[in-house]
Amino acid sequence: MHNYTLKRSKRKTISITVSDSGAVIVSAPLQIDKDYLDQTVLKKSPCISSKLEIINARIATAKPKQVALWFF
Repeated sequence: MHNYTLKRSKRKTISITVSDSGAVIVSAPLQIDKDYLDQTVLKKSPCISSKLEIINARIATAKPKQVALWFF
């Protein structure tokens, strides 16, 4: 099972988002039980894992940004 950040709000559906940094964020209605959310994340685990693999590959191949510093 993946570690995730839980955001509860006045919504009607559950949303699972994988951010560009690789964080898994679950947005859920206020009344949904935590056990149900854990089961949902476990059920969607293959999809979450594939997205994390894509993001990790993108991070690994990304060029480091060059920053120019000017001192006067």
